[in-house]
Amino acid sequence: MIPQGYFTTVLIPNQIYGELPTEFVQKHYHALPNEVQLWDINGMQHYLKLNKDHIVPHLTDGWLDVMDHYHVDRVKQIGFVYLGSDEFWVAVGNPLNSTDDYPSFHSHSTKPNVTNYFDVALSHYTSKSSQLTLKKDFGDFIRSTQTNTILLCNQKLHVQETSVLLRGPPKLSAKLGSGWKQFCSIEGYQQGDTIRFKLGEPLSNNFMHVRKL
Repeated sequence: MIPQGYFTTVLIPNQIYGELPTEFVQKHYHALPNEVQLWDINGMQHYLKLNKDHIVPHLTDGWLDVMDHYHVDRVKQIGFVYLGSDEFWVAVGNPLNSTDDYPSFHSHSTKPNVTNYFDVALSHYTSKSSQLTLKKDFGDFIRSTQTNTILLCNQKLHVQETSVLLRGPPKLSAKLGSGWKQFCSIEGYQQGDTIRFKLGEPLSNNFMHVRKL
């Protein structure tokens, strides 16, 4: 078979799904079924469900079996070669010691010069409030996107829409408004938590992965 495409992602202990690049899934959307099979060099075969309709394409049922088979107890890279239809050839690579080395589309990636992310330390007030005031660098970035809403995606792939509140000039400010308090409640954020907002793929300027560090 002639390979139809290639990408890498990461195996992360305790992450129950495998994230895929949106660009790849969109390119092969009509050819990809909802269940795929993975083969490795030893002839081992795994069947997994593919959720290609979610804003974060991912492999679900069967992903934990893959990690168990390869004894994944630390983060490792895994390469996929798409052979067409429902077939992929996979190879597990070396451990990755830094999120700087993760592929840029991944929700945990901090790949230099490619990803945009912002860390926010929560106080008692901001973990319970209906609004979150953003520091200058984060606020300036949000202002540059010219968006009125942000989609916040947690580690369970629940997506919450929040409004963006901008003021100025002369005095500039940026806040997350409606939807922020509900998102905090879902996540159970508390005083002292540091959370990371990471911009999704370039296909959308208003989508952000959010996780507690």
